[in-house]
Amino acid sequence: MPQPPARRSRRFILVSSPTPETLSESDEEGDIPPRQPRLAWQETWSSEGSNLPAEDSLLAEGSSPVVDSKEESQPLDPNKAWKLCKDSAMEFIEAYVSSTKKDKEEQKMLFLSKICALCRTVTEKGLSLDLHAFCCKNKLVENIMALLKKEPMDSLHTEFRQKTMETLTVLSNTVPTALHGKKESLRNACYRSVFFLPPESNVPETERALYTKTMNAMDPMLAAFVRSCPTASVSTELQNILEVLLDFAGSKNSAVRERAVTRIERLSTFILSYFVAKISDYNEKYKDSHDDPRKLYIPILGQLLGHLFIVSCGTDSISCTALDALFRFYKIISDGRECSLTKDMENYAETHKNLKDATFPFIIMSFPCEIAEVFGGYLFPSERLDVILTALEALQDSSIHDKQGACSVLDTALEDPDYWLTDVPIIMECIRKNLDSIHTASARRCLDSLLLQLTNQMSREEVKNLLQFSPPSDSTALSMWEVILAMPQTLEKVLNLLMEDLPLCDWCTAVTEDTCIRRLAMLAQNHISEEEFGNPVHLLSYLKHPSPAMRLMVLKGLSTVSESPEKARKIQVVLPDILEALQDTNTDVVLKALLVLRM
Repeated sequence: MPQPPARRSRRFILVSSPTPETLSESDEEGDIPPRQPRLAWQETWSSEGSNLPAEDSLLAEGSSPVVDSKEESQPLDPNKAWKLCKDSAMEFIEAYVSSTKKDKEEQKMLFLSKICALCRTVTEKGLSLDLHAFCCKNKLVENIMALLKKEPMDSLHTEFRQKTMETLTVLSNTVPTALHGKKESLRNACYRSVFFLPPESNVPETERALYTKTMNAMDPMLAAFVRSCPTASVSTELQNILEVLLDFAGSKNSAVRERAVTRIERLSTFILSYFVAKISDYNEKYKDSHDDPRKLYIPILGQLLGHLFIVSCGTDSISCTALDALFRFYKIISDGRECSLTKDMENYAETHKNLKDATFPFIIMSFPCEIAEVFGGYLFPSERLDVILTALEALQDSSIHDKQGACSVLDTALEDPDYWLTDVPIIMECIRKNLDSIHTASARRCLDSLLLQLTNQMSREEVKNLLQFSPPSDSTALSMWEVILAMPQTLEKVLNLLMEDLPLCDWCTAVTEDTCIRRLAMLAQNHISEEEFGNPVHLLSYLKHPSPAMRLMVLKGLSTVSESPEKARKIQVVLPDILEALQDTNTDVVLKALLVLRM
């Protein structure tokens, strides 16, 4: 018999219960509070043979549809009833997508409800219908996306965005092929529609529950997108999701950052449960298979971890969320890579075992360098490189990241450069690209230390490549060479490498962009006589260079070289030009000239 419309069964209360504020004392004793007024799209499907609200009908999984007693004196056959529900949903969907008036909120919500009803009914009851063909024919995904893009980005007053993501979750779970090639566009539309909403603190108290439900609806949708992928495509899907979330996590808008980092943390929870289930299934069924789920590789993982390392050093809610995400990612990679560590990874993990025991699970007082060291033993070389590059980019003045946190991550690399700084050319290129954008004192000190360490690790070929960026062809190279020229030990090593296997006659026969560096190299060599050094006209030309930065760099090099009495004698030929530098309008140039003369 049909259920009375005035009361809901306890079954539906479980899946669509009122908020705690609406519960009365009598409800706690077992009575059901009166139904609150409902929107039209939530009202009964009386024309379709159901006196249950649309919302409850979708959630009442496993129950048979009920018909109006006025139309039927006897209960309708369940199979026929489900077929009526299917036909009714199809009829409404086809009418809606062909309509020119789609902006009424009531119709939009009913459109989403009918899609969910159709997918669940066909899938769970085994009814005959090619859902993929139906979705494609009526362009359901395209219609959903078009409606979502019309939603205002600066306000949230309805459940439409929440219901949209719930509908996409149902589609992904029941007919994943309908989303093929469209997931990226759908995700981006959802991100833009939700992430740029005003901060929750600016939302009236009465609307905050709607904000929370809307934000939370994204998490099962992203999880469903991953779960519906073939095993071979899971890495790519996670890469695509995390890549965009990471961009939002670097936004200058704090509300956007917090929402993106929260989505990353929720996704890490899903990934952990996904891996646990996959590994358990693998151990039981596929022991002899080469398709080991524990070896899942996400290319963006190093960049993501570098971001989370830096963000974790704060004291706000985003830092706590980042620490929660790091905890789960550590479980994922430490358990999943236990059997695939290289020898150097094993040695590093063993060396930092005591630190892991002291800081795991991570707490709010953990420093980024400590967390990076704990992770380090389980990161592949490319991932370690991405961590370093992410920290370097975070040093830029325009970066929203905490500079101290980025420096802390780089301190990890400086403590064990042979393990972390294995790709010197790429790191040097990153420094060169970002150097002009880094002016914070602490960031420059950290960068200088890293540059000197990298210089000490350079091979002969890498030093030669550095000459490609010699001043004045590259303005950034001025700053890099200033650091190198400021340390006698580093300068001597670099310049000795430059001199090896190169005939003197090939060094300074013409004025070239790297003549300045080459002349300084000759000055640094004890075995080169003053006669061999010859006419210093090329070096003198740079002391008169129109760029103050260029003149300063040459004087810095001369200052370092002049610390040795033998080498200081070689530069006597340029003393008149150094004296002339005292008339320079640039204070730094004058001070450096005085320092050279003092030597």
